[in-house]
Amino acid sequence: MLVFGVMCYLAVRERDDGDINPIPPVLGVVGLGVFIPLLIGHLWMDERHVFWVVCAIAVVVLALELLYFEEGDTIHEDIEEFERYLP
Repeated sequence: MLVFGVMCYLAVRERDDGDINPIPPVLGVVGLGVFIPLLIGHLWMDERHVFWVVCAIAVVVLALELLYFEEGDTIHEDIEEFERYLP
């Protein structure tokens, strides 16, 4: 869901670069903004053990992400490095 929201946000932000109708991605961002609190509330009230597992997974993923990308490193640099190995 987070990836969906980020992609919708990027589509809204970059809509001047292409022929993008902003209404669907704006609805996606708003829908995600409504859905995430509802999901968190449901997990907290009815599935507390799942809530804590999701939190733990998020912390591990964030820690791995921070360890992977060195300070000043950007995704563009990683893509350029990857492209050097392509035929």
